[in-house]
Amino acid sequence: MEEFNNLLKKALLKDYVPKKDVQQNEFLKKYPEFDGRGIKIAIIDSVVDLSLSGMQKTSTGLPKIIDCFDFTDNGNVDTSVIRKSGDDNTLTLLSGREISIPPNWKNPLNEWHLGKKFLQEIFPSLLEKMEEKEKLNENDIQEFPRFVDKIVAEKLSDNYNFDFIVWNDGKKWQACLIPSFLKHVENAKVLTNFHDEHQFCYLLDDISCGIRIEEGGNFLKLLICCHDHGTLVAQVVAAHFPNEPEKDGLAPGAQIISINFMGENVNVSTIKKANPKRA
Repeated sequence: MEEFNNLLKKALLKDYVPKKDVQQNEFLKKYPEFDGRGIKIAIIDSVVDLSLSGMQKTSTGLPKIIDCFDFTDNGNVDTSVIRKSGDDNTLTLLSGREISIPPNWKNPLNEWHLGKKFLQEIFPSLLEKMEEKEKLNENDIQEFPRFVDKIVAEKLSDNYNFDFIVWNDGKKWQACLIPSFLKHVENAKVLTNFHDEHQFCYLLDDISCGIRIEEGGNFLKLLICCHDHGTLVAQVVAAHFPNEPEKDGLAPGAQIISINFMGENVNVSTIKKANPKRA
């Protein structure tokens, strides 16, 4: 399986973009600034993988992915439970785990919005498909995201969960995703809304995750790449590799807005609440 994954990775990195057919190289030599800069492209598909090297910066150094919207129920986390830390600066999470609040987590109101999800709840469709995986051949296996095997390798028991903490530091909303296997909470990455700082963390070894915090801290949206198709489209359209320009997409200067409609439940109310003008 490892050998197959390596071959698949090499195939994906091969330049299949028809640059010669559309005469991209000749065009950019004549008009080097006409590479998509100043243009924003919406990828209406699945969530684009936020961690890929070709999806970090444009040809002019701007953030490549500037915002993410997810109009499905995937990644919804209820963080409406509010608790305060004790005099000893400890906080009991919804999983029952007690943590000491790191000193750099500023929270003037001492109001911590808490949520919890089991791994099965974050990746329900993938885990259902895994039951059928043994029946698949190599051609079918490539339909699975690159991280599926690592999910299977992890503990998928009911005790394998993520705690979520959302708070306001007096200037902006922040959140932290704490997996049950993480021993030292201070090592967890603190995030804010992706459209503000374009940061992400990893749920497991290589599953990237950005966030949106809404409803005054009572709702957290996880922006997770559960299908590869949107990422592949974004790579073809606008990938930029500063040190390997031969891998660039057709518009390396363009910026990307990721819009997810690929999921079991498209939530109309989420669409109505969205504010694309912010991008």
